[in-house]
Amino acid sequence: MRKKREWLTFDLTPLIDIVFLLLIFFMVFSVFKKDEFILNIDLPSSQAAEKRQKQENISVELNTESLSFKGQKMTFEDFKKECAYIDPEILLILSIDKEVKYEKIVDLLDILKEKDLQNISLLVKR
Repeated sequence: MRKKREWLTFDLTPLIDIVFLLLIFFMVFSVFKKDEFILNIDLPSSQAAEKRQKQENISVELNTESLSFKGQKMTFEDFKKECAYIDPEILLILSIDKEVKYEKIVDLLDILKEKDLQNISLLVKR
């Protein structure tokens, strides 16, 4: 009588288990790369009290559509003309909407720098 020949098969189940365990191990213990454009900054704290000005303050407001100086709407060209008459010692309080494009903010700061107005305070929400 002749013996039937049995075919040997390779069982893949333990191999698949080991591959998945290695995959889980490397996923848990790997460090994922963070976005490169995010800066990790530790800002300093200040113990100084707010400086009080004896002189009057001038309010400059900027939103997405217009510029307001001393409560009056005007263009950047008119604002540039008005800045010629401002005393450099007077505090300028800038109120800028968070939706304003960066280019407008730079234009405003360029005008103030050109007229040598450096006593500036930015109004923020606490």
